[in-house]
Parts: sequence; C-alpha cells; structure tokens
Amino acid sequence: MDILISALSSEYKKLNLDEKENALKNLVAMFGLGSDVLSEVEKLVSTRATNQLASIQQLRSALTPRYEDMFPIITSQPGGLKFLIDLRADLLKITLAR
Repeated sequence: MDILISALSSEYKKLNLDEKENALKNLVAMFGLGSDVLSEVEKLVSTRATNQLASIQQLRSALTPRYEDMFPIITSQPGGLKFLIDLRADLLKITLAR
C-alpha cells in the first residue's frame, strides 16, 4: 500500500489542473460511496431497529466513504500530509474555476 500511495502522489503532481480534476473524479468513483450503500441505508431506515444506537452506528459506517480510510495511510507516509494539503488546494482551485 505504501508503494501505491507514493506512486499516486508522484504521478498526481505531474498532472495539470484539468487532469487532476479527472483523476479526482476517478478516485471518488472508485472510493466514494457505492450504490450498495443506498440499499444498505434503505434496509437500516425501513426496518424497525430494536437497538437504535446500533442502527445509528451502522448507518454512520455505511455513509462513510471508503476514501476516508486512505487519509491516515497517506498522512503516515513521508510527504503525505503535504500531498493532502496540495490536493485540497487543487480541489479549491477546481471548485472556484466553475
């Protein structure tokens, strides 16, 4: 996983802003909320839960995008925090350009 994150970081830096936008869209498609989440949420909402706290925790887990698990891994890598900060800056540029 460390090699993959390192490669992602180095390749991402080489992209122009339009290419970065496309790369970020692809990452969200791969690691964001999947369509399976909607059916899971529907099940949690439609069934009467005997333990409301457990249902809330399951719902929270189902609605957590998979890319969120990558952040601690990225920040543990050398230069990982800077990469995330740069990525955020790119997201702001892309958002403001619209």
